Amino acid sequence: MNQASIYCRELNKMAVALASARDRSSVLDLITKSAVEVLNLKACSLGLWDKKTSSLEVVAVHGLGEKHTRTTQETKNVPIDPKALKGLPVVVTDFSRWLSPEEAKKKGIVSMLCVPVQTRYDRLGVVCVYSAKRHKFTTTEADFLKTLGNFAAVAIENARLSERLQRRLVESETLVEISKALTSSLKPQEVFNTIAKTATEAMRMKGCIVRLLDERREHLEFVASYGLSENFLRKGPIHIEKGLEDVRTGRPAILPDVLAGSRLEYPEETAKEGIRCELAVPLRVKGNIIGSIRVFGPTPHQFDEDEIKYLEAIASHAAIAIENARLYRISLKNWQDLVQEVWEKSEVWGQTKIETETQ
Repeated sequence: MNQASIYCRELNKMAVALASARDRSSVLDLITKSAVEVLNLKACSLGLWDKKTSSLEVVAVHGLGEKHTRTTQETKNVPIDPKALKGLPVVVTDFSRWLSPEEAKKKGIVSMLCVPVQTRYDRLGVVCVYSAKRHKFTTTEADFLKTLGNFAAVAIENARLSERLQRRLVESETLVEISKALTSSLKPQEVFNTIAKTATEAMRMKGCIVRLLDERREHLEFVASYGLSENFLRKGPIHIEKGLEDVRTGRPAILPDVLAGSRLEYPEETAKEGIRCELAVPLRVKGNIIGSIRVFGPTPHQFDEDEIKYLEAIASHAAIAIENARLYRISLKNWQDLVQEVWEKSEVWGQTKIETETQ
C-alpha cells in the first residue's frame, strides 16, 4: 500500500471517529496517535490557545511520556508556536536552534513540524510532530498534518457546541424550577432561597446572594444566600457607593479576579471566603432598581455574555417574586380592611335591629 492510500485510510478512520465520538479528548488522542504512526515519527502534541492567559495548554500527546500531558507552555518560551497560531506551518529541521544541545538530546527531539488548528473564524491552537533524527518534512506530510488539525478543530468546536447546549438545557430547567416556585408559593423568602440555590448550581459557582435596597437607598440589605458562610454574610453593611457598580449604573458588574481588582468593599473577607470572581446584576421592578443578585466563584473566571444574560433572566424572576409579594400584601391588606368594614357594619345592623324590636 502506497503512502497516499495510507493517508486516505487514516483520514477515513478519523472521520468515522469524529462522527461517533462522545467526547473531545478521545478524538484528540486518536489524532496525535495517528500522526505518529502514519508519519512514522517520534511524537505528536496538540495544544490549545488560552486567550486569557496567553499560553498553550497541551491537551493531547503521544510519544513524549505522561509528564508532558496537560502542561502549559508560555508562548515567549516557545518561539515557534506563535507563527503557527497565525495560520502558517512552522518547520524546525534542527531543534537545537531553540534548545541547548543537552536539552534537545534529553528530549530526544531533533526536527519538528507545527501546523495551526483553526476554524473559519478562529485559530484554536497547534498540532506538532517531532522526529528523533534530522528530518526534512515534505509538503505531503504537512498537508496530512493540516488535515488532522482540521479534524481536531471540528472535534473542539463540536465539544464546545455540546457544552453550550448542555448549559442551555440546565439553565432552562433551573428557570422552570424558579417559575414553579413563583407560582406555587406565596412566601417570597422560599422563592429567594430557590433563586440563590439554582443560580449557584446552574452557573457552577461557589455561592449567591440576593440583596434589596433599604428605604434610603444607601445600603443593600440581605435577603437570601446559598453556599456562603455566616462569617462572610455578617462581614458588614454593603454600601451602594462602594464596591461593584451594578446598582449604581444599572448594568452588570464583572470582576474576573478579585485579587487583581480594587472595587471590593471587603477584600480581605472576600479572599478569606475563597472567592476569586464575582458577577452582579441589578434587580428591577417596573424599571426601578431595587436590589442586586450576585454570584461568586472559587477560581478566576471571565464571565461570558451567555452567563450574564442567564443571571439577568434569574434577576427578572426575582423581581417578579418581589412584585408578587407586594401585590399579595396589598391584596391581604384590602381583604383585612374589607372584613373589618363588614364586621363594623354588622355590629351597627345588629344594634339597629335590637332598638327597633324594643320600641
